[in-house]
Amino acid sequence: FRTGLAQYTYQISIKGGQILEESLYRIKVPCIRRRENLLFVRQGETITVGTPLKRANTKDINSSIPYFSFLAINYNFPEIMDAAQWFSNCCIINYSTTDIDHRFSTFLNQPAIKKQTLQLLKAMDIPISDYALQELTGADGKKSTQVETIHQVNGKNYHLSIEDESDGTCKILSILPAVITTLGMGGVLLVD
Repeated sequence: FRTGLAQYTYQISIKGGQILEESLYRIKVPCIRRRENLLFVRQGETITVGTPLKRANTKDINSSIPYFSFLAINYNFPEIMDAAQWFSNCCIINYSTTDIDHRFSTFLNQPAIKKQTLQLLKAMDIPISDYALQELTGADGKKSTQVETIHQVNGKNYHLSIEDESDGTCKILSILPAVITTLGMGGVLLVD
């Protein structure tokens, strides 16, 4: 992966919750020679660090904790902080959590987002011409937001509750906030 300062190569091998191998190398950007510099290499219990990390502790590191994480938590090395920032900008979507109305509506309530959202839907050939957010108050007095999609057929608008959309469309709608955010930041989006 690449940041504004360097290109990094990070590898980790885990078995049974134990770190077997781990390494981090970098090439400074812009680079005149494409020479990777060692930041650290871990082979089982043995950790070797490169010059930038020579002050780092390499003894008695818990074998279930990545050395990269240990460094990011305990030190303020610019190289480690730069790489750690890249990881913290990664977005991960887990479909085991539902509540699409809440996640989608919170994001879509931002006016600047609507244009981008509708452009992306059009680019993906999803026939949603618009959407609307409705505030509902339940019998218990709790407020919630319901998302309705609007489909235009023969010049007439048809409103559908988001639950009436196909599973595929719901999944796409649920990742759109992350897609738009990631495109804006230039980060990485991981979807399982």
